[in-house]
Amino acid sequence: MKRAFNKPQLLVARGTTLLFGVALLVGLVIVGPGCVHVAVAASFEKSDLLGRIATDYNATRPSVDTRCVRIDVFRKASGEAERALAQGWHESDGPYPHVWSPAATTWVTLLERQRAEAGLPNIVPPGLPSIARSPLVIAMPEPMAKALRWPAQDVTWAEIFSLAQDPRGWGRYGHADWGQFRLAKTNPFVSTSGLHTLLATYEAAFQTSGTRDLNDERVRASVRGVETSVVHYGDTVSTFLKNLADADDRDEVFDYVSAIAMEEKQIWDYNNGNPEFRLTGAGQVPKLRLVALYPVEGTYLADHPFVVLNETWVGDRQRRAAASFVEYLRSNAVQLRFQQDGFRGYAGEPGPVISGHSEFNANLPTRTFPSAVPSAVQQMQSSWTELRKRARVVMIIDTSSSMGARAAGSASKLQLAKQAALGALPSFANDDEIALWSFAASPPRELVPL
Repeated sequence: MKRAFNKPQLLVARGTTLLFGVALLVGLVIVGPGCVHVAVAASFEKSDLLGRIATDYNATRPSVDTRCVRIDVFRKASGEAERALAQGWHESDGPYPHVWSPAATTWVTLLERQRAEAGLPNIVPPGLPSIARSPLVIAMPEPMAKALRWPAQDVTWAEIFSLAQDPRGWGRYGHADWGQFRLAKTNPFVSTSGLHTLLATYEAAFQTSGTRDLNDERVRASVRGVETSVVHYGDTVSTFLKNLADADDRDEVFDYVSAIAMEEKQIWDYNNGNPEFRLTGAGQVPKLRLVALYPVEGTYLADHPFVVLNETWVGDRQRRAAASFVEYLRSNAVQLRFQQDGFRGYAGEPGPVISGHSEFNANLPTRTFPSAVPSAVQQMQSSWTELRKRARVVMIIDTSSSMGARAAGSASKLQLAKQAALGALPSFANDDEIALWSFAASPPRELVPL
C-alpha cells in the first residue's frame, strides 16, 4: 500500500485579474496483494471518464505473467504534472505515476526540453499513442456568436483579438448594451487551452508582423495588446465554467464573458451541466449554451497522448500492463465511449456528439497550426509572465487551529500552505502587486499590504 498526497494549492482571494483555487486533497491508493499496479496521471477533462474505463478494464481480470493487473487513474492538471516530472516527482505531487496522459503532446515536448536543460535523463519513450483528440475552439454564448454571424460566417483569431481591444466593444456589432468584449484566458503554465491559446496569439502576431522572430518588438507588442485586453485569467477551464454557470443562474452571462478558448469537448460538458468534468451526474443545464467557433487561420489539437514513463519506479510488468491497457483504450468499443463524451477518436474522427449537435461542426477545423519547436514553445510560455496583464492579488491563508493538523509526513496543513505561497511567488512579475492576509475565527487580518 502506498500513501500519497496531492500537492496543496495556494489560497488566493480574487484580485483584479487572477484567481486561484484552494485545495488540500488526500488520496489513498490501495492495491490488491500480488497485483501489478499501474497509476495513470490524467488531465482534468478526461480523468473521470478514464477512471471509469479503467474500472471496467479491471473487471475483465487482466493479467501479466499470471499476476492480476490493477489500473488506477488520478486527476492532475497537465501543466502541474509536467512541472512535477521536470523537477523530479515527489510524494506531495500525488501518487507516483507509471503513465502520464496530458491533454496534449505540447506538454511532453516541454518536459523533454526542460529535463535536458537540467541535465536529467529523458523519461519519454518514442512513438506516443493518442487515445482521443479535441481541437481548440473559441467558445461563445450562442447569442454573441450569432452577432458575429455564426454559423454562416467563419471567425478568425485576429477578429477576436481585435474585438477584445476595440474600445467600442460590442458596439462594433450593434450591441452596445453588451458592453466591452470580455475575453478570458487560462494559465499557460497549467492549462492546455491556455498554452495553446498563447501559441495561437503568437501565430496571429506572426501573420500581422510578417516575421516569426519571437523577440521582434512588433510581435511582442501584438501579444501584449491581446493579453492586456483579457478581462479574466484563471488556472483551468473548469474555473471559468463554474463561474459561468453561476453567472448563468443569475442571468449575467453577458456581463461575465464573451469568449474563451477551450477544447471542443469542454463545451459539451458545460452544455450538459458538467462544468467540472465529473461523471457523478450532470447538474443544471445552462439557460444560455456555448457554441464552438473554429478559427480560419488554424488551431491546435489536444491529442491526449499515453506516455508510459521511463522512470525508475516503472517496472517491466507495469510497462506491459500499460501497453495492454492502451490497446483496450483504442479499441472500437472504448473509442465510442470517448466520442459519446464529446471527444473525437484518436485518429480525429467525430462521433455522435460532434456530428449530431448544432453547437459543433464535424467538418472543422480544416487547418491546424504546425507544432512549434520545443525551444519556441518554452520561450512563448516564459514570455507570458512578462507580457500578460498585471496582477493585483490578495493571498489569504487560514491560520485557525485546524491548520495545525498533520497532512503529509511531518508537515502540518499550515506549513504546506506557507510552502505553496512561497512556491507561487516566482509566477508573479516584478510589477505585480501582492498582499498577504490571514484569517481564523475572526475577520481576515492584513499582514502585508499591497
